[in-house]
Amino acid sequence: MTKFTRVAIPDFQKVVDTAVNESDRVYVLFFVSRNPSTNTIRLNAQSSCYPTGNEDPATGQSWCPDCVIADPLVRMYVRQVSDSILIEAPVGPRSEWKGNMTHPYRTNKDTKLVAIPTLFRWTKDGPQSVLIEGEIADEPKLAAFFQQ
Repeated sequence: MTKFTRVAIPDFQKVVDTAVNESDRVYVLFFVSRNPSTNTIRLNAQSSCYPTGNEDPATGQSWCPDCVIADPLVRMYVRQVSDSILIEAPVGPRSEWKGNMTHPYRTNKDTKLVAIPTLFRWTKDGPQSVLIEGEIADEPKLAAFFQQ
């Protein structure tokens, strides 16, 4: 069973550290959140990190078209990994991400994000593998990523 945890930017490192101590299957996804009021992350046993962006309040749609495509695919594949943890890491509104080279996830020594969505496999040694933007929508690549 997969565990999902959403994390706020200030709590990122603590949540990741907790997850990798709980499981060797941790994934972190950086993305645009569907709900801008909950800038948090989710966890489970195989760990991944997935950063994304928030929805545009004016339209109710994510401002990140790649995130819209990637989100259901990541969820479908991570659920196939037993005892996995998916940490969801929203990057915030477009105005906080686009062109902001001092964004906490861009300057973080482990993530050094350049684009969203980004999906990491995370271990106690830090990020081990990564898929960025359109690579996440490439289902053979995504399937292989979760089979590592």
